[in-house]
Amino acid sequence: MVITVVMVLCTESRTGGIVRKSLQRFSGTVLGAVVAMALLALFPQEREWGLLCSLPALLAFGALSARPDQSYVGVMAAVTLVMVLLEPTSDLFFALRRVLQIMLGLGVVLIVSQLVLPDHARTRLRRSLAAVLEDLSEMARESGPSEAIEARIVSSLSEQRKLVPEARMEGELVGPEEIERFMTAERRAFRYLYILSQAPDPTGFLPRVAQGLRTLAGRLHGVDAPPEWPTGEYSDDPVHRVCAQRLLEACRALEGCLEAK
Repeated sequence: MVITVVMVLCTESRTGGIVRKSLQRFSGTVLGAVVAMALLALFPQEREWGLLCSLPALLAFGALSARPDQSYVGVMAAVTLVMVLLEPTSDLFFALRRVLQIMLGLGVVLIVSQLVLPDHARTRLRRSLAAVLEDLSEMARESGPSEAIEARIVSSLSEQRKLVPEARMEGELVGPEEIERFMTAERRAFRYLYILSQAPDPTGFLPRVAQGLRTLAGRLHGVDAPPEWPTGEYSDDPVHRVCAQRLLEACRALEGCLEAK
C-alpha cells in the first residue's frame, strides 16, 4: 500500500494525472491478478508449468505497455502476474490480497489529491490558454522575431496537450470540443503570426492584432470586453496579405470559442 501511495504521488502532481494513474494501476493489477489466479487454479502444484503458460500473457502485456495511453496498465499487469507466480507460497488469496492492498493505497492517494493537496489540471489549462494569448499578443507587438517568446508559446502548446486528458479525468472540463478548437486556433494564429513577424509592418496591422489578443486573454482572467480586430488590407505582398487574413480568421475563431464557453 505504501509503495502505491509513493509511486503515484511522486510521478504525478496534478489531480487529473493522479486519477488517471490510479485507474491504470488498478486496472493493470486486476488484469495481472486474474491471469495469475487462473494459472494457479490450473496448475496448483506445477508452478513451472504456470510460469511457462504465462509467457503469452506477458507478451500481450508487453504489447499493451508499448501503447502510450496504456503503458502503465501493461507494466502493472506484468509485474502483478510475475510477483504472484514467483511467490512460493502464493495462492488465490495472495492475489486477492495484492488487489486489496492496491485498492487501499489508491484510496489514500485519491483522498490526498482531492482534499489535502488539490492541484487541478483544469485550472492550469485555463492559465496556459491565457498565457499563450498573452505571448501571442507580445509577439505581435515586437518589431521582429523573438526566440524567447516563440519558445514559451511552443512549451505552453505542448503542455496543453498533456493537461487536456488530465482535466477530462477530473470530470469538470467545460466544453472539451471548444477547448480542442481553441488550441487548434492558437496553433494557427502562432503559425501565421510567425510568418508576418519576419517582415516589415508598414500599416500597423500587428499592434492592433496584439490588442485584440490581449483582450481575449483578459476574458480568460474574468475581464469581459469585446476585442477589436483590424480591418483593411495588410500590405501589397500577396503572401503577407493571405497570412494576415488567415491570422484574423484564427483570432476570430479564438473569440468564438470563448463565446461558446
